[in-house]
Amino acid sequence: ALPTPPPALDAGVATAPEKFAPSVTIASVEGKVEVRRQGKESWEEVALGAVLGQDDTIRTPPGATAELEAGGNTVTLLPGTDVKVAELTTDLTRYLLGSGLLAADAPGAAGRTLQVDVEGTDVAVKTNDGRFRMSSNGAGTVAVAAQEGDVRVAAKGKEVVLKKGERSLVLPGGESTTLLKLMRAWDF
Repeated sequence: ALPTPPPALDAGVATAPEKFAPSVTIASVEGKVEVRRQGKESWEEVALGAVLGQDDTIRTPPGATAELEAGGNTVTLLPGTDVKVAELTTDLTRYLLGSGLLAADAPGAAGRTLQVDVEGTDVAVKTNDGRFRMSSNGAGTVAVAAQEGDVRVAAKGKEVVLKKGERSLVLPGGESTTLLKLMRAWDF
């Protein structure tokens, strides 16, 4: 006797969302954008559509920008910014900002967490459903501005949740790192 085939799926039955292989794709490039691949010492020019893996570092020299896309979340690197892909899982994309300015967008529908840590500090900025801009001077001063949703900023065991139009400033200082939440009355 032949084995009985599995029953056909009913079109009205919901199925689990498809998981994807975590990766970061270069969604747009303006100017000469460079990448240093994991384990390599040299920088190479990167093109639109290139895929970055965990531990790859990307930089945008003056006059250049790049947009990174991972699982529905995007990060735009403005001129003079360097970022490392620190962690890629099906639920989390985590970047490490060296210095510069970036704009991040996690629309929420993707069901993924977008996190940006800052090199040389314990600052972590995280959202599941928000948009924010952040900058680091590379010496411990970090500024974050929430544009949509909830944006969590953590440093030295403290955390603030920013709403649309609110800003946070983290100042260096070893154990006395200051985490400030600044309120703004206008939208930006």
